[in-house]
Amino acid sequence: MRNYDIMIKIPEGRIKEIMDKMDKAQETIYECYDELISLGVVTIEKAPSNKDDAPRG
Repeated sequence: MRNYDIMIKIPEGRIKEIMDKMDKAQETIYECYDELISLGVVTIEKAPSNKDDAPRG
């Protein structure tokens, strides 16, 4: 197996800017889910506890 070393350089301040955008996007997504839930379009259910309970398709 080959190993490679890389270095990623990001201009100063860009990380915070990008993370702030991602936080805002996440807030928007949650607001949209809340709207869909209030309209009865989306329902929230508990996930199956193991793969035997998972739906099969």
